[in-house]
Amino acid sequence: MKKIFLVLLGFIAINVFASCDKVITVNDLPQQAQQFLKQHFEGIDPVSVRLDDGKYEVVLKNGTEIEFSRKGEWRDVDCHTTPVPAGIVPDAIANYVATKFPDNFIVKIDRDNRDYEIELNNDIDLTFDLKGNFLHLD
Repeated sequence: MKKIFLVLLGFIAINVFASCDKVITVNDLPQQAQQFLKQHFEGIDPVSVRLDDGKYEVVLKNGTEIEFSRKGEWRDVDCHTTPVPAGIVPDAIANYVATKFPDNFIVKIDRDNRDYEIELNNDIDLTFDLKGNFLHLD
């Protein structure tokens, strides 16, 4: 019984440590992610860079959080209270927001294989298809 318990405890420990994220450096990010940071966040140093379950998570000194896929493609940019850099937001989405919400700006953008989800600084969430067509308001 004691051996079974120790083996079980060993498996649990291995799973806990294997699922933990790994601290890395900016130079360990895929080239595409490094280029994205240079292009859109030049001069804002990262305070945390981690590899977690095949995703890269970067936190910048200004509080911005960015998630990259294992290939280095951005998936999520959360600037919290400041505007997401314009070059990240597709033109169709930026134009829609500027027209429909002229007093607001995008603070978060999330992209997956189906759509873009954005959050405005007034906590309104909007969803667009991958071509930038408005789908719905949350």
